[in-house]
Parts: sequence; structure tokens; C-alpha cells
Amino acid sequence: MKSLAIMFRHAPLGTTSTREGLDFAMLSASFEQQVSIIFTNEAVLHLLAGQTPEQAGSKDYVSAFKALSLYDIDTVLVC
Repeated sequence: MKSLAIMFRHAPLGTTSTREGLDFAMLSASFEQQVSIIFTNEAVLHLLAGQTPEQAGSKDYVSAFKALSLYDIDTVLVC
């Protein structure tokens, strides 16, 4: 089994990199890869309560954070 660490560094709005990173993390975990997620720099803002990306014209990716444990992604680090 391979281990992956996916690092998020960008602010919540203005880019699709977070949604793409979450999709990649869940896809990798579904193929039995050991996945860890790291939030650093402006990406820690993703973890604040009350995020509403749809008001800024983005798709709702916040609910995907709640599904991480369903994919056995239990290591989430905040730096």
C-alpha cells in the first residue's frame, strides 16, 4: 500500500484546486491508498465553520470534508 500526503495551500475561494484535491484524495483512498491531508497557509480558512462557497459562485465542496472518514482518511493536519 502506498502513502499519499496531499497539501492544500490556497484560499477557499477563487480556485478549484481544493475541490480537485479532495476528489483526488477520496479517489486514491477508494483504491486502498493511505491518504493524509495537510492544510497550511491560507488553506486553513477552509476549516472555518460557516463556509458558503456557493454564494461566491463555487460548488459546495465543504460537505466533502465530512465524508473523509468514510474513505478512511483519518489523518488531517493543520499547520
